[in-house]
Amino acid sequence: MISDKRWDTGSVLQLGAMVGLSFGAAIGLSMLAGPLLGSRLPPPEVMLLTVVISLLCVQGTMVIWVHQLLRQNALTWGEAFGVTQRNYRQCVALALLALVIALFGMGVLGYLTTTVLEVAADRTGWDWLKPQPQAIAELLKNDWPWWLLTLQAFTAIIVAPVGEELLFRGVLYGFIKQRGHPRLALWISAVLFAAVHGNAVGFLFFIFLSMILVALYEQTKNIFAPILLHALFNAVNFALIVTQPKWAEKLIDS
Repeated sequence: MISDKRWDTGSVLQLGAMVGLSFGAAIGLSMLAGPLLGSRLPPPEVMLLTVVISLLCVQGTMVIWVHQLLRQNALTWGEAFGVTQRNYRQCVALALLALVIALFGMGVLGYLTTTVLEVAADRTGWDWLKPQPQAIAELLKNDWPWWLLTLQAFTAIIVAPVGEELLFRGVLYGFIKQRGHPRLALWISAVLFAAVHGNAVGFLFFIFLSMILVALYEQTKNIFAPILLHALFNAVNFALIVTQPKWAEKLIDS
């Protein structure tokens, strides 16, 4: 975090509980979406809309819970995350440079992980080890109405980067670091960030991406920088999945 004021432990634990409730609410909404929308939309559209609603429920509410955390700790957004600083040119320049590094890392780490998992599956006979395409990436390869693609793009490029960066870099990383454990903060936030994406092929890459995002945050002292990088990375992935489905089969969705 930017401010030297320590987060209250109780309020951070409360934030974690609220995020957990958001995941529970998302599961409940996804179970209701099918019966409610099934008579109005084709099954594939219901599936994609269900995913979008679930993501909006979890990642959208993260912003609300973080705002509540700030109120409990008597901090402004500028004090906590540096958003009122006027270093946006620096943030943009560094985010664009980091995007190139992130995309290169995605290609290298994705290829290495895929190769290792395929070799392991062949030698052990465990087919479950073989890499599987991300469900959302598979869905996006179809032809969709413009409103559904727009909603998915808004979720992936705006809502997800803001919610996830506030939670993982802004709060989790900052909270552990201010307790005197910067390396632990880096690794815990990176591993949890990778775990919530549920992508075996992308696990190492998401750890790598998390470290880049932390480096941006530390360099700029402004949460806008990692949010921008996250948004740009998701935008590239989204555009390639939609327009180049065959090549995009090897992409890692974030």
